[in-house]
Amino acid sequence: MKLMMSFIFSIVILFSGCADKSFVKIVDNKVEEYIEIQDVKERIRDDGLLEIQINAKNDTDEYKLFKYRVDWQDKDGFLIPSLSSKWADFPAHKNSNFKINVVAPSPKATAYQVYLSE
Repeated sequence: MKLMMSFIFSIVILFSGCADKSFVKIVDNKVEEYIEIQDVKERIRDDGLLEIQINAKNDTDEYKLFKYRVDWQDKDGFLIPSLSSKWADFPAHKNSNFKINVVAPSPKATAYQVYLSE
């Protein structure tokens, strides 16, 4: 019985680790010095589109300009082309919190990868 429970537990852990394909990644170490990602929220809107909101903070005494882009994927992990897949500038005012809101280009989008750079 213990062996069976251990096997089931291992399978659950394996699949739960593979299920989440969404993340926010800072690809430039300079950005990591002044941007603190506080949390990422997601929801399905009334029109069926996935919406994400990244809550972050500029921890410096200076205005900063950085770039971000979002890659959206369907349930099979295939990229869904969109305008948000291109780098976009975003301002971060000194010592302030900010939010980045992005809406998926299709109801088929189930996962995302957000990249931040300077």
